[in-house]
Amino acid sequence: MKDHHKDNFKQYAEPFFWWYKADQLLAASDVMLAKWISAYKDWFSGINHSGRVKLTEKQKRAHRFIHIQHVFLFLVGLAFENILKGIIIVRDPSKVLEGKLHRDLTGPHTKLSRWFDEAEIELNISEKNLVERLGENVQWAGRYPISTKAEEMTLRPVPGKGFTTPGNFIHGDQDLIEAIKLRLIDVINNDPKLPRYKQLEQNGDKDNSSTCIMERKMEEKNGEHPYGDLGQLIFLGLFLLVWVADSFFLHLSTFLSAFIPLAIRLIVLGCALGTAVYLFKSGHVVVSHGERPTGVVSTGAFRYVRHPLYLGCILFYLGLAVSTASILALALWVMICIFYNYLAGYEERLLEIKFGEEYRQYQHKTGKWIPGVGGA
Repeated sequence: MKDHHKDNFKQYAEPFFWWYKADQLLAASDVMLAKWISAYKDWFSGINHSGRVKLTEKQKRAHRFIHIQHVFLFLVGLAFENILKGIIIVRDPSKVLEGKLHRDLTGPHTKLSRWFDEAEIELNISEKNLVERLGENVQWAGRYPISTKAEEMTLRPVPGKGFTTPGNFIHGDQDLIEAIKLRLIDVINNDPKLPRYKQLEQNGDKDNSSTCIMERKMEEKNGEHPYGDLGQLIFLGLFLLVWVADSFFLHLSTFLSAFIPLAIRLIVLGCALGTAVYLFKSGHVVVSHGERPTGVVSTGAFRYVRHPLYLGCILFYLGLAVSTASILALALWVMICIFYNYLAGYEERLLEIKFGEEYRQYQHKTGKWIPGVGGA
């Protein structure tokens, strides 16, 4: 029995032990977040314009899940802690001695931010704020580690403000969490101090490698926004509905067609659609031919702009709106431009994390939307 426990203790020195635990915690956090979003919508659906709440049975059931956002943050915080433990242990095996973590990395004094510092992972201001709240939820929402003092198990005292609960889940946290996940993947995959992982991957033992943590999510999304495709379909349907209704039936905002000759509008339409077809064809050939690129793509339409496929969509919508001089369609086109600019910014953050300096050099020499203009 004693030897059995010794074998179990050896797991603490294995990074995959911590990374496998992190994978489970992240899977549980995904379920928790989905449940919280559903409960939040159900609960607030009963608020009317007067501010009064009429609770349905569904809302009463949802009420008990309103505050599980803290459990979500607790799980994500613990997952990050375990990922960082694995990284630190590989870099410095002395952090585990006889099946125990070094005391400097354990105990109630250890904050999540310290794990990031120990792993030499830099965070920006927004990420530091998130990590601070994740750490609060690990220690307070989860009551972990359990304190020896009963008063420390109550809500946190705040000078001049009474007591407060741990930091809440706020707008933008989901993107920040995803960005930190991808950065941790990048460290595991590319850090020269982690040779054991690279050896496992070379031997084809991918299922037991560190990619079990989060890289599957990256592969599923291919570096794209999780709701990007859905958003594009919604805008496509909405635009076609508004454009057709206004241009051919209602004529609510097409009065400019009397002042702009049809020939000019058709020329604009032809130029826009012709350019869009080139961008679609060139962009899709590059990114869809065979396997997905493993490096930064700078050929074809990507030589001129960083997001040719999105630009093709923007020009397609613009050509249709101008062809009938529909102001309503043009107003919606502006919203579509904002949407695509947001998608492009989100994906560029992921690509910069994945490809590092190579992608930053590509950004510097290639315009975002206009060739030669707006290189980052």
